[in-house]
Amino acid sequence: MALFGKIFKKEEQQNEPQLEEFTELPLDLEQKQEHLKIMIEKLDDFTDTDRIIRKVRGGAIVIVGIKGIKERSMDELKHAISKFKTAVSVANGDIVGVGDEFVVLTPSTARIHRGE
Repeated sequence: MALFGKIFKKEEQQNEPQLEEFTELPLDLEQKQEHLKIMIEKLDDFTDTDRIIRKVRGGAIVIVGIKGIKERSMDELKHAISKFKTAVSVANGDIVGVGDEFVVLTPSTARIHRGE
């Protein structure tokens, strides 16, 4: 019986995991990728321009629906677009109209590719 005891003890000891075999890898938080934010906003009034510009300066791509302000006042829309162009230019971003109802504003980290 002593022989069987020695055999089973060896097998049990061999199956137990050794703590030295495992190595903990450090978590590198600096390599965590940040996602680019894309926001959708409505431009119903000229006062909405400041809020939209802050989001672009914060690093978000903003798709702006201009239908509401366009139906109410073309002069106000032109003034808002002019303000967007100035703010985006200063921040080294980009701006483009999409159809008749949207304007896309990007920060300096993104560029709009205009197809051929």
